[in-house]
Amino acid sequence: GSAFASNKSGRFADSAAPTDPDNKFWCHDHKRVAYVPVVSLASFFELLDPALLERGHHLLKVDTEGADLLVLRGAGADALRRYFRGVVIECAFGDYAGPVFNKQGRPAQPPPPAKRFTHHTGECNVPAALEFMRDGFPHQHVVIQGGTANVFFGRAAEDVAAMKGLLRSID
Repeated sequence: GSAFASNKSGRFADSAAPTDPDNKFWCHDHKRVAYVPVVSLASFFELLDPALLERGHHLLKVDTEGADLLVLRGAGADALRRYFRGVVIECAFGDYAGPVFNKQGRPAQPPPPAKRFTHHTGECNVPAALEFMRDGFPHQHVVIQGGTANVFFGRAAEDVAAMKGLLRSID
């Protein structure tokens, strides 16, 4: 398939999802669009050593500017459960009203609706991501990041903690 990368002032802001017409924040005034080749995670998995994948203790971080849930769906729920013990994505809050935490792990408030951004049409949102990942990853943790959320999914609570620690170490 292909995705587009929009160019604004010499920088590319790429996503497989088109910029939302109401977005006035991120890449809304792009100067040009380039289509770039993409592959699904399922296709990427076919390139890797099956023995490595089947160990099933990998962590996956997806940050695709609004297309994170598309990426997970492209991998397939069964493959995600089989190959990964933890997954983290970045999503818009959408209409999510459940528990939210700050980076330090303390309870926080989700941003008010006026501060919730929709950058791309059909972009990932927390409620849809939680629903898609519910079966294989019962431990789910939503961490506020400005007007968006990092959503951590783990097979076990320690998987979520490991991913949060790893991300803190590279921040």
